[in-house]
Amino acid sequence: MPWDPPEPQLQQERVRGQETAERKPRQRQPRRSASYDLYGGSLMDGDRGQQLQDDVDVHDHTSVSQINTASKERRATDGQSNHQVKLAILLIDHGSKRQTSNDALHSIADRYESMLLQRLSASNANNQSLAVKACHMEIATPSIESALTSLIEENGATKIICLPYFLSRGRHITMDVPNLIEDAKEALEEKGMLDGVEILMSKHLGSDVDSMLEVMDGLVKRVLNDDNDFMWMMQSDNDDAKSEGEDQTTDSLAAELRKYTNRAAILENMLEKKVQQLKTMTNRVAILEDVLNKKLEENDILKQRLRSRTDVGKPPSQEVNQGPDPK
Repeated sequence: MPWDPPEPQLQQERVRGQETAERKPRQRQPRRSASYDLYGGSLMDGDRGQQLQDDVDVHDHTSVSQINTASKERRATDGQSNHQVKLAILLIDHGSKRQTSNDALHSIADRYESMLLQRLSASNANNQSLAVKACHMEIATPSIESALTSLIEENGATKIICLPYFLSRGRHITMDVPNLIEDAKEALEEKGMLDGVEILMSKHLGSDVDSMLEVMDGLVKRVLNDDNDFMWMMQSDNDDAKSEGEDQTTDSLAAELRKYTNRAAILENMLEKKVQQLKTMTNRVAILEDVLNKKLEENDILKQRLRSRTDVGKPPSQEVNQGPDPK
């Protein structure tokens, strides 16, 4: 139950220059369990039946206030100096006492981050960056709250997608993980770390049944390892449809080929006719050229005759009428 701090303590807070003269611990609203909507990927409130007691001590107000102010100032400074959209993906599994099992999830997170970084570098999204981390629901560290804090403070994440690394939709997916995410968000909100930060939850890993079937089929094929007794297992369900599609494609290509072959034959006939016409025109041009040459020769003869007549000094009749030379 919430309790009021004694009046002397409040007076001491005023003397120390605190902004909240009549500060009381903030009373949390009764928490209700959160169920996960697989179709919307959202957190929905449900009845939990347990009310959380407010355990905030009045002596912590100074430190909380300082943390809130410093965090807001830091994020404001980051927003002015760097306008990058920072996406973060948080893989969440159950957690194990075997460290190798926990390390396996972190290795998957690293490989997924490398894959996304390659995709990002190949795109034109120069104003974006990303980070992928892993955490555990219980038993192992880091916890969900710790991982979210790290993504916000160290990586500057502004959009975080929590991906539950679970196969089945059991209690952990419907209640435990959503509740822990909500608790972490409340804790971060109290520290003033959620300004401009969006935390979402995706569907769990096993919700994509089609992809899981492909994974299972691939694992079984690896075990069979081309066993001759089970060659039918090596054939994919899509092979028949693929073969049928290939046959349809082949028939379509053959029809197209026949169509273009017929067009080529028609064009070839037209070309032969055009060539024959060209030969005929060439012969006609040769005949006309011969006729023209003959006409030119006749013209030259006429010119010579005309020139010979012009060169004679007098007409032939006057030369006959002249008498003998008097000498």
